Amino acid sequence: MSVPNLKTLILNADWFPYKIRSWQDAFTMEVRGKVSVIDFYSEYKAKDGKGRCYPIPAVACLKKYIHLNHNKASFSPSNVIMRDRNICQYCGVRFASHELNLDHVVPKSMGGRRIWTNIVTSCIRCNRMKGDQTCEKSGMFPIKTPVQPSYNEVFQGLSKSPPEEWMPYLSVLPTFKEVMSVYD
Repeated sequence: MSVPNLKTLILNADWFPYKIRSWQDAFTMEVRGKVSVIDFYSEYKAKDGKGRCYPIPAVACLKKYIHLNHNKASFSPSNVIMRDRNICQYCGVRFASHELNLDHVVPKSMGGRRIWTNIVTSCIRCNRMKGDQTCEKSGMFPIKTPVQPSYNEVFQGLSKSPPEEWMPYLSVLPTFKEVMSVYD
């Protein structure tokens, strides 16, 4: 059975959700002694070149605590995608994460920086159409003004899509509880 594009929820040393990484990154972090794996995906195994099977980490916990400012989320591509809820900010269509790009609202060539307030998710088609132009010149404006979300707001972008293995660990986020109550 082939392994789908699974992600691993990384918890801080206090067991508070920290970030989401690829299962391969989490596996490497475990081998390097940076995390302890807490839970695995029961239905999937990864095979190495010699045919040995390994469980795929679903949830891992950092061994060293990283201080977080819960009022401001750290910038990362996966956090931008969660903030924008997998929706292209130009055409409004929801896509799988691997089908999205990060677009500079003010292009890099015009001094645009890679910060929360200048980056939005865009589908490949819209990214190509906007190109290296300003919103005014291209006629394409983001649906929502990009802002730096709070740490809890980033995880709202997961909506009802997180794996079952993550649920006990995400339930500590106040905003996540509110979002999940809509789907109950």
